[in-house]
Amino acid sequence: MVHKEKTGQTHVCPKTVHPMKTGKYRWIRWVLPLTGLVSLVWFLVRVIPKPSRATYPCQRMAAPLASGFVVWLLGIVGSSLAYRRARRLLSQSRYLMAAVCAGVAVTAIWLSLSITNSDPASAAFIPAEPPNRPIGVAKGIHPGRVVWIRDPDATSWDSSTGRWWDDDNTNQEIVDCMVRKSIRALTGKLDDIQAWYALFRHFNQTNGFGDIGYHYGEKIAIKINMNQDAGAPISPGWGPRAGMPSPHVVYTLLDQLINKAGVPGSAITVYDASRYIGDPIYDKVRSNPDQNFQSVAFVVAPVTARDGRIAAQLDQDNPVYTKGGTTYLPQCITKAKYLINMALMRPHQFFGVTLCAKNHFGSVRYPDGLMQTNWTSLPLHNYGMRGNPMGSYNCLVELNGHSHLAKKTLLYFLDALYPATHQHGNVMKFAPFDDDWFSSMLVSQDPVAIDSVGLDFLRNEPRCTEVTGHPENYLHEMALADNPPSGTFYDPERDGIGLTSMGVHEHWNNAVDKMYSRNLGTGQGIELVVASLTPIVDFNGDGIVDSVDMCMMVDYWGTDEPLYDIAPPPLGDGIVDVQDLILLSEHLFEEIFPPELVAYWKLDETEGDIAVDSVNESGYSDGYAMGDPEWQPTGGQMNGAILLDGVDDFIITSPILNPANGPFSVLAWVKGGATEQVIISQMDGNGSGETWLGTGSVSGCLMTGLVPPPVGLFITQPLESNHIITDDIWHHIGFVWDGSHRILYVDCTEVAKDSNPINPLKDSNGGLYIGANKNLDAGTFFSGLIDDVRIYNKALSAEEIATLAQ
Repeated sequence: MVHKEKTGQTHVCPKTVHPMKTGKYRWIRWVLPLTGLVSLVWFLVRVIPKPSRATYPCQRMAAPLASGFVVWLLGIVGSSLAYRRARRLLSQSRYLMAAVCAGVAVTAIWLSLSITNSDPASAAFIPAEPPNRPIGVAKGIHPGRVVWIRDPDATSWDSSTGRWWDDDNTNQEIVDCMVRKSIRALTGKLDDIQAWYALFRHFNQTNGFGDIGYHYGEKIAIKINMNQDAGAPISPGWGPRAGMPSPHVVYTLLDQLINKAGVPGSAITVYDASRYIGDPIYDKVRSNPDQNFQSVAFVVAPVTARDGRIAAQLDQDNPVYTKGGTTYLPQCITKAKYLINMALMRPHQFFGVTLCAKNHFGSVRYPDGLMQTNWTSLPLHNYGMRGNPMGSYNCLVELNGHSHLAKKTLLYFLDALYPATHQHGNVMKFAPFDDDWFSSMLVSQDPVAIDSVGLDFLRNEPRCTEVTGHPENYLHEMALADNPPSGTFYDPERDGIGLTSMGVHEHWNNAVDKMYSRNLGTGQGIELVVASLTPIVDFNGDGIVDSVDMCMMVDYWGTDEPLYDIAPPPLGDGIVDVQDLILLSEHLFEEIFPPELVAYWKLDETEGDIAVDSVNESGYSDGYAMGDPEWQPTGGQMNGAILLDGVDDFIITSPILNPANGPFSVLAWVKGGATEQVIISQMDGNGSGETWLGTGSVSGCLMTGLVPPPVGLFITQPLESNHIITDDIWHHIGFVWDGSHRILYVDCTEVAKDSNPINPLKDSNGGLYIGANKNLDAGTFFSGLIDDVRIYNKALSAEEIATLAQ
């Protein structure tokens, strides 16, 4: 017999054997539901009349309580209905359907608990480490480079007329230009074809396929984030404010692959295996009658496959092992050679952020799970929540580190024209950008770096109230995957081979300057390059607009080549003609500095004691002339120069870069000098300053004193050439560190190089001396002319050095 509990009934505690009253505090069980109900009513009463109140602190506190109450209530109601249905079917001996309904009842309760137990959006996100403290190993042609491009003219929606993705509200031509400029800036190439070739070539070299580009017919898959498109027949997810991928951006990327990279449409698959790809994207691509655009495949969740979309096919031969269980990928990935991760930039209610890493939640399936007819990432959710502590296992590491994802990804891309408030939210404007649309794109070859930059942008937008807890835990685990803070042995293939660092993570210095360690020259972390829509007028990249660039334009006269179709800016008019020539003429003899040039002292001054750094307008890295040097306005190889007396004349600068942080190059023109004199050296700072360029003890030959730290008893010696530079004629000299070899150049010719790879160079963050050694020792002061000193944060090639010496 079952007895109902009476209020105030006395029970005995099984541990203490003391009587206890269970009814006294029964009212406590209703505190949370009542709090949720009051929060919901308060939120609706305040926010519906004025939606902007949703960002108020009181509403940011009420929102998670209200949403949790709604989810809890739906779970209880759904579970109750399913349970009653199961009992009725069981009484009718319909056992299979009864079991299904029972499963639905349990699932409803489980989902409501798992969701409401997630970390509430109440505690603001505080980074786990100070700014500019990079961890991990940077990836890419230019390691750690993330390109950001923004143009407010790309997005013109007034929030009421039509939908944001309508052609009247998103400018296709500007989007085309933004994608084109981003890929060029990422690779450092001047045109689209060269840029895509560089990406494919680097991919193939890195993965052991040889020094080759794209081969016609090789398959490429593009993962987009369709989380808000459930695929109902009328696609209700595509409301006018829905947070969807931009059809214009998808179209432009396909156009670039087809018409610039040479990829046939039949080799391209656009997919989200867990969702539908709605008509705004599908119709945008199919609107181009070109057969390549007609043959692009669209792969979706099997239950939504219709109207030209293809059902995702499971590949059970390549499992992904995680703590959330064994999952599998679609064949459109496993059969492709290349992958592009084309994600959205927005907060997430459970993970804090959803960027490139989480984009692959739409690439997995659990065949033995609760949803056998569809694709789901549900079992992974508890292994990446923002409420999980720093230093805990994160499923995104093994998912993204799997060989069919990490080793196949050619490009990481964040579509940020119209970011949304969260994975189910509407598009939002960004307060730091004059309360306008974000109107941006970010691209990188480094999966950790691009998500780190995306996180920095989101955490500094006050409307991003879901960026709370520990959303960066996965970035620390990915950056240090070979020795992660959690101590996890990440091995997604379970082949006994653990993952290595998947990229580099750090936070910028502040939300105004947005500078990372490579921008500051202080570390081997992220380099944020802000791409400009300003037309490129230095066509050959030699740093100056001159007759050579004019001749290059004339060679393409009358064509539609976009590199030379620069007028009217920024998009041109489809033909290279007199308008483009006029615009080029306006920039004639103008200097164009590449982003890799971090300091440039022309030494063309006529008086005073300041040697201006032409690259940095802040004046921070201007040089100061000490002693009594003489300016020679007409006596240089490149206009003016400075004459040092060899006794006490030199120039001092602030720190520029640390030789231990990776590849760099330094170039200069010199005339005169004597043996054992120094042209450029670095002060000790917090490390061991050394001579960058100087003359040896025999015959005045070019040398460098930059060496790695000693290993045991082995000490690497300075690198000396046999080429004399003290013969009182002008010589163009250079030092290049490519990360494993030191190389010396004289007059564009390599004159010395390490025969074998050496360890990274000694650490030093001190400033520079031009014309003396680090200790200002007598006999080291340079006696002669120095001109045109340049420092690059990359290893220049012999061809690039020759161009700069002209």
